[in-house]
Amino acid sequence: MKVRKIRNLGTAILVIAIIIISGITALNCRWNESWALFWYDLKSGFSSVGYLYVVCLWIILVFAFVMGIIAGCIMPKMRNSQTKQKGLIALCMIVLVPCIVINYGNIKKSVVKCYWEPTKTIGHSFGAINGDTYTCSLEAFEYNYRLGRRTFEVDMLMTTDNKLVLKHDWNKPKQEGISEKNQPTCKQFLAAKIDDKYTPLSYEMLCELMVEYPDIWIVTDTKYTEPDEIKRQFRVLIDDAQAFGCPEILDRLIVQVYSEQMHEIVSSMYDFKSYIFTMYKLFHDEDKEGNLKSVCRYCVNNGIEIVTIDYTKYNDNMKKITKQYGRTVYLHTIDDIDFAKAFLNENGGGVYTNNILEEDLQLQAD
Repeated sequence: MKVRKIRNLGTAILVIAIIIISGITALNCRWNESWALFWYDLKSGFSSVGYLYVVCLWIILVFAFVMGIIAGCIMPKMRNSQTKQKGLIALCMIVLVPCIVINYGNIKKSVVKCYWEPTKTIGHSFGAINGDTYTCSLEAFEYNYRLGRRTFEVDMLMTTDNKLVLKHDWNKPKQEGISEKNQPTCKQFLAAKIDDKYTPLSYEMLCELMVEYPDIWIVTDTKYTEPDEIKRQFRVLIDDAQAFGCPEILDRLIVQVYSEQMHEIVSSMYDFKSYIFTMYKLFHDEDKEGNLKSVCRYCVNNGIEIVTIDYTKYNDNMKKITKQYGRTVYLHTIDDIDFAKAFLNENGGGVYTNNILEEDLQLQAD
């Protein structure tokens, strides 16, 4: 008798557990919700998914417990109760198998992808040199590397002969004979000094620097947002690194994405190890906080830890949103040490900067 009661209780618990798991799995597929995001929403009372999700969740829970009672209390009193219990358990296990496959994929997808050990500062366009910014020049890299900087953000554009070069835009900074209306070939770009004094760099030259300096990390700012342009640019970026004979360079690129679509495209092309989701392309409309919440939810689902925000648009509501979803915030572009220190003291992740170094923030903290 005691063994039978234990068996019936075990059957009830098993049925309840499998129905809850399979039900929530189906619900999460409908609402595009990973288990990682489910736990964040659970903490907030599912305030971000709406009442319909909550209603469906309650229906699943009630149904699970009703079926558990039937399996553990009512079914044992029927004829051939053991056969019926075994049949119910077998049915539940059949349902459980695809749920395990789906959940494994979702869990794997939502694991944080960040091989880079985040630094408090990222050198904007390699960092300033002689007070000049946005140069992305060889001199700016060498100068800031000597100062101790190891993580750099660089801008990338495509030349008319489909080569990648380090450039913010064709008008800025100044290069003789080059403008938005007069876009260059790679050879023309490399032949024109930046501001008449700095050495321009191609992406291939950046690859050489990354081989020569194996301790540096590069944050990409690739500008383009149209799918065809994204594919074309990243095809060159990937192929050039592999053709250079050092594909491991790609593992030291921290890819900035500007939209969910861009992340889907890029991640389908190569398994990059580190991503940052930057918001500046999505902050053109009025619902900035709504966009940020949507991005944070996507980042949880897809294992992107860091979100970058323009410091002039960052506010307390955005701070609450990123904290709610456990995302790390970087602000751009900040050269005020006191501002940077205050942000970091409020659990900020770091800043993009022209001038601030890690040691500057350490000295301030001391």
